[in-house]
Amino acid sequence: MKKLVLPIFLLISITGFAQKENFEKKSVRAYGSIFGLYEAKHSKFGGGLLLGVSPIKELGIGAGAQFFQLGSIAPGNKSGTDVFGEVRFFAPTKNIHPSIAFQIGTYIYKYDDAGSSGNNPTISIKGKQSIGGNINFCFSKRSDRRGFSVGYTFRSISFRSSLKDGTGPVVDVTKQAHIVTLGYNF
Repeated sequence: MKKLVLPIFLLISITGFAQKENFEKKSVRAYGSIFGLYEAKHSKFGGGLLLGVSPIKELGIGAGAQFFQLGSIAPGNKSGTDVFGEVRFFAPTKNIHPSIAFQIGTYIYKYDDAGSSGNNPTISIKGKQSIGGNINFCFSKRSDRRGFSVGYTFRSISFRSSLKDGTGPVVDVTKQAHIVTLGYNF
């Protein structure tokens, strides 16, 4: 996690500079968001970062990461990181800037548990992929999409597991996450 701090702050600085320069030229625009989140189904808090470019006013292509904990998905109650790419569509409005996004990525999560006796196998659960969508509303006095935002994200997260049930190995486990976000768009 500490290794991510410097690259994240560098990307934020570059995005802010690109945004200032490009809004004056009305060409390619950079956008980003820093947000806190609440995963409603499992009552967990987290945070995230999103950066992207908008080649035209109505379309954006970006990438982001969300850090949150899904306590009931796997044993260990560990946090995971959802790293994703997105395609975002912006509605051209004046003060409230709605956007909707399709996001796909991977959920970085690993849990290993060795059995307590020699007969119990090691249980291994790893994040596999995530797919979902986001709807976001940014409240700004200007038309440049900078301001406070509120949003909702749905995620379907798949896991690989070494667990076995009565019919054989459990290959894929899929869980859903319902996430409410509150942040600042820049």
